[in-house]
Amino acid sequence: DYASAEDVPWKEFVENIKTVTIGENVTRVSDYGFYGATNLTSVTFENDYLYRIGEMTFYNCESLKTVIIPAGVKEIGYGAFGCDEADKGLETAYIYARKTWFESCDDYESPLVDTNALTFPEHTAIYGHASSDAYWYANINNRTFNILEDGQVIRVENGADATYEFD
Repeated sequence: DYASAEDVPWKEFVENIKTVTIGENVTRVSDYGFYGATNLTSVTFENDYLYRIGEMTFYNCESLKTVIIPAGVKEIGYGAFGCDEADKGLETAYIYARKTWFESCDDYESPLVDTNALTFPEHTAIYGHASSDAYWYANINNRTFNILEDGQVIRVENGADATYEFD
């Protein structure tokens, strides 16, 4: 993990990053890894067993509108998808994991109490399973929550959401 956005080796180029693919062998995405990538429009997680998305990893990625978080993710760091500009940043988050620790800035004992709104912007619509930690996060932080049904698959193309179901 990096201690700040200044420690990231590609910090001089971060504003030029448009797409990120997190490979199938990656289990953690570093703290501050893509902080300030204002032109980032797409993040693809190839590993369904990705364990952690770090603190402030995609913070201030103003052009990133939709993200699909794999079922294996157990931790989402404080401010991971947040944005300083209230009307910019992530609009939709699909969270397939049922049990996910949403870190607060003080890392309190409860994964849900005082989970700062910085993890997702206020206008972010969160999709997840009923009774999942994503549901509780959305409820506590006054976010719109939509239920993902079992067997529902989400595919995003060119920034538009398309939902497909299978048997």
